[in-house]
Amino acid sequence: MKQHWTRLCLVIAAALCAPAFALAKGAVGHPPMLSVALHLHQPRVEISGTAGFKLTDGAGRQLDLQWGGTRMAVEGTLAGLRYKGATHQKLRVMPAGGGFAQVNGKPYRGFLELMADGRGSLNVVNHVGIESYLWGVVKAEISASAPVAAQRAQAVAARTFAMKNKDTNLSRGYGLKANEQSQVYGGVSMEDPRCTKAVNDTRGVVATFEGRLIEAQYHASCGGHTENNEDVWVSDPIPYERSRQCWGCQSSPMPPWSVSLDYGTIRKKLLQFDWDIGDISRIDFTKTKTGRVKDVMVHSTTGVARVPG
Repeated sequence: MKQHWTRLCLVIAAALCAPAFALAKGAVGHPPMLSVALHLHQPRVEISGTAGFKLTDGAGRQLDLQWGGTRMAVEGTLAGLRYKGATHQKLRVMPAGGGFAQVNGKPYRGFLELMADGRGSLNVVNHVGIESYLWGVVKAEISASAPVAAQRAQAVAARTFAMKNKDTNLSRGYGLKANEQSQVYGGVSMEDPRCTKAVNDTRGVVATFEGRLIEAQYHASCGGHTENNEDVWVSDPIPYERSRQCWGCQSSPMPPWSVSLDYGTIRKKLLQFDWDIGDISRIDFTKTKTGRVKDVMVHSTTGVARVPG
C-alpha cells in the first residue's frame, strides 16, 4: 500500500484512536509478534547475519553457528530444505553477536524462519515485534520528509492494519506479506530516524470504531474521490468508509491513466483465471456514483460472465 497523507488524516479523524496494548504502570511491555512473508516460493536464498547467525532446525536443535557476514545457501527441493547436504522441513535463523539476521544480504529485526512449501521451493518468514516491524514500514509507505503529523498518522494506520490482519494467512505459515498485498516492509534497511520517532511517539495506538479495530485501508491517490467500501469489496456498508471528495488527491502528482484491450486480449486474460467464456460479443458496465467501473458484464457464446471491478 502507498498513501496520500491528507487521506490518512481523514481516516484517523473518522475513528477513535486508542492503545492496542496499554500497560499497567511498571509492567513490562510485550507488543504483539508478527509473522511477515519476505519471500514466497523461492528456489534458493542466502542466509547470513550482520555479526553472525545461529541456525536451528524445526525441533530447536542447533545445526550451525557462523560469524561475520558469511552467506550460506539454502535450497528448496521436493523433499524439503537443503542445507550443507542435509534436508530439513524448517530452519530458523537467529542473529548472533548483537546483529541482525539477513536473507539475501538484507537485514531484519527479530528472526527468520525458512519453510519448505511443498512445491520444491521455499518460503522465508520474518518473526518480529509489531513496533519494530513498523520502523521498516512507515518510510516505505510515506516519505521520511513528510510532515511529522502525517508520519504519525501513517504509523497509526499501519499499526491498525497490521493488528487487524496479522492472522490473515496463518494457515500458510505467515500472517502478513512484505509487499503491497499487505503493507510494504523493508526491514532494517528501510528505517529512518524520523519515521522511527513517529512510530515511537504513537506506540501502541490504533484506530477503532465502536471499540473495534477499523479496516485501515489506505492508498497513494484516490483520484479525488473515495468509494463506499461495499462498492470495492464484497462487504456490508461500514459507517466510516463512506465515499468522500478528497481535495488533497485532486492535486496528486499521479496522473490519470487508461488502457485499451480488444476482445481477444480480454478473453486470454480471463483464461489465465480458468474462465473460458468463448467468443465475446459485447461488454457492459455498471458504475459507482463516482463514475468508476463497479462490475463488468461480459456477453459471449457461453452466456454472461460478471467480473467484479
